Amino acid sequence: MFNTVLFRALTALGLLAFSYSHAMTLHQIHIITRHGSRYVLTKNHTSLGEGTSAFLTSTGIQQMHDLGIQLRDKYSDHFDFLPNYDPQLVYFESSDFDRTIVSASALASGLFHVENSTVPVHVPVHTFQLENDLYIRAYDKCSQFTKDLNALYKSPEWIQIQEENDGLLRKLATIRSFQKYADANGRVSLAQVWNVYDAIYVAKSECESNAQDARVVCESLEDPFVKDVVSDTEFEQLRRLVGKSEFLRYRTHSAARFVAYNLLARITSRIVFEDAKFSREDGSAKIYLYSGHYPLLLALFAALDHTYSDDGIPNYSTAIVIEVYEDENKEKRVVYNYHGGQGLEDATIQSPVRFLGRHCDAESCPFENLLQLVEDWSEKTWCDTCGGNSQVDVCLQYEEVECEARTGLATFGGAVLGLVVGIIGMFFWGRVSHEKKASTASRSTEQPLEYSPKELSSAQQDDEHNLTTISTEEAKFEHHDDKSEGGASFL
Repeated sequence: MFNTVLFRALTALGLLAFSYSHAMTLHQIHIITRHGSRYVLTKNHTSLGEGTSAFLTSTGIQQMHDLGIQLRDKYSDHFDFLPNYDPQLVYFESSDFDRTIVSASALASGLFHVENSTVPVHVPVHTFQLENDLYIRAYDKCSQFTKDLNALYKSPEWIQIQEENDGLLRKLATIRSFQKYADANGRVSLAQVWNVYDAIYVAKSECESNAQDARVVCESLEDPFVKDVVSDTEFEQLRRLVGKSEFLRYRTHSAARFVAYNLLARITSRIVFEDAKFSREDGSAKIYLYSGHYPLLLALFAALDHTYSDDGIPNYSTAIVIEVYEDENKEKRVVYNYHGGQGLEDATIQSPVRFLGRHCDAESCPFENLLQLVEDWSEKTWCDTCGGNSQVDVCLQYEEVECEARTGLATFGGAVLGLVVGIIGMFFWGRVSHEKKASTASRSTEQPLEYSPKELSSAQQDDEHNLTTISTEEAKFEHHDDKSEGGASFL
């Protein structure tokens, strides 16, 4: 949990200040990305599990490389070590998927460049075990969030959107490769329409591409000809429909809490301790990358109270960049930038635009506003509010600690009860024994039983900082599968 008392103390000591000044220096950036273009993907709309590997394509690698170049051009004047890679000032994290890990490496190849060198830049990419990733991919591990989604599918708003697009959904249900997504009413369910859209999108982007692996990607599709099953007008309707349905899933208050808050708390912690000379994992680096997926980006928009202006889901190679500034008085302010990635019709990636979150002025946002979002949030809060997360190690640890604490209290309570009974017994037995002594002098008295309290076993919580992150050493576009189970804890 973010320690509000500690934050106030740092502010009082002058280590953090909040008086506005225009002379600001960029101290840190946090880059949250969607991966590049990939093979077709299928999703389970109830569990949010995935049915295919969806590896990155050569086009996706190029998209992320271009994003890296765009970031290098933007921030080289702010960070003296760029375009060189400084391992003490850079920290990359990724969800445990090939497409996000390779995306991180591809971005690094564009962001870092060594002049007159043919040696590739090797940047470690730190991952969490997929089942324990509460930061970048929390949305498929929270049972309360999936319950919220299943309730959404029965809501009047969801049903109305489905009715408004009935004609298109019925047409899609007649296509052989999409019949498996049809419901009892003979139309593709709105909850399944994303799977249809993704197959058509990949067919359109790869089957007409000149990329070196485009033919292989196209032939991997169940039916490559689905690129032509709808008109341009119908495809645009489908794109908007998918955008609307995904917004209802992930750009909500529920998604902000269960999908985005864990990562925002992690980022906020690193911003606070940027000057504290801790490890890169804790906050001493200048550039942080979180290589992930579009649901996280949509949930971040919801958490930051920003109206995402596009009417479709974020493009491949999209990024939200949180810039952290300080002035001469050590005041921290943040600026949010949105890099729009590369859409189906885009020849290159889109230029970044600034957006303002809640309670921002025309230039930047007080860092304290971001703090207020997550100052009462913690991993335990996530575990408690999600419910039924025994598959997540950190939640299991909290449950074990609470169970030990309850056992300890029960043991202590039993010991206290035993002690009270013992004292009463001693008093009672003493009186009986005294009476027996008076009536029968020849009978020996018995000693009362002695009751002593049992030891109270203390439950110690695991220190999250002892969960070490093992880096994934990778070449420019190679992934050596070396995983980490944990990361920095919340404050």
